[in-house]
Amino acid sequence: MRIPFAVLLAFIELRDRPVRTLKGSNRPTARNLGSWEKASPLPSWRYEFAATALGDEIFVIGGVWLPSVWFPTRLAEAYNTKTGTWRKVRPYPKLVHHTGAVSCGNELYVVGGNGIRIWPKSDVYAYQSKTDQWHKRASLPTARGALGVVAIGIRIYAVGGGINKIPVDVLEIYDTKTDRWQKGRPMPTPREHIAAAAAVGKMFVLGGYQHVRFNNLTTNEAYDPKTDTWEARAPLPYAVSGFAAAAIDKSIFIFGGEQGWAVSPEVHEYVVTRDIWVRRKDLSVGRYALTATAVGRQIHVIGGNALLMGDDFRNDHDIFMP
Repeated sequence: MRIPFAVLLAFIELRDRPVRTLKGSNRPTARNLGSWEKASPLPSWRYEFAATALGDEIFVIGGVWLPSVWFPTRLAEAYNTKTGTWRKVRPYPKLVHHTGAVSCGNELYVVGGNGIRIWPKSDVYAYQSKTDQWHKRASLPTARGALGVVAIGIRIYAVGGGINKIPVDVLEIYDTKTDRWQKGRPMPTPREHIAAAAAVGKMFVLGGYQHVRFNNLTTNEAYDPKTDTWEARAPLPYAVSGFAAAAIDKSIFIFGGEQGWAVSPEVHEYVVTRDIWVRRKDLSVGRYALTATAVGRQIHVIGGNALLMGDDFRNDHDIFMP
């Protein structure tokens, strides 16, 4: 007798439901802790949104918000890092969550994502802050959500993600000058709910899971756009997905995340040039589906959810200084 996939998934979740502690014995001892300070909270309580910096502002787009994961939003808000204040900007044209956002040149780009629940989207829009307008761009060739999006030079790299719970290895590259997409070499390990960041001219794709969130990964793979090649790097200290990453100079910092039913408060630094991980000072509140955005030498960690399959939506806005 064949067991329906949905029944099998429900069994796995029920089996692991009581386990809310993180697994993994490779996490380094905390040192070089860094410091945290509180900033003006996000005006809305939401998670699974995208965020990126454009000029002196951090833009937060879409996500799901109170009172339910069934409520995706078009809401867009911007935080001015000079004045410490938030403002509403023109809403995103579509309901979206699990999307990616990145700045390139003088525009902000939002790529892919999901619509109602996990229905994948191929939409790409560019936002100009001077006009407060969204402009349609060439669609993402492979519709997907929970992907990684980074910018290197004039190109945007959209990697991995999920299509209705199917993890993909797809790498598609967008040229902001020609408004065209092209294929890159597929990522060695298909996965979704990843974090991606650019450092030393390369893209690093970290963690994620395959098929179900109980199958988290420690995978760290680097892509070199000059040679269109991938290489394996030092694995993450523990298996995690749904976390946030931001780069400063030659380091990538990761924040929070989920592991089965457990939510992580941990912060780690990946020193790219030494290929090592260093433990940093934890978040004040462990949460997943949050964002991390670097502005100068500070990283703004915003939003998230503190309870797996729960309604502890967060509007936290913390600033990490390495």
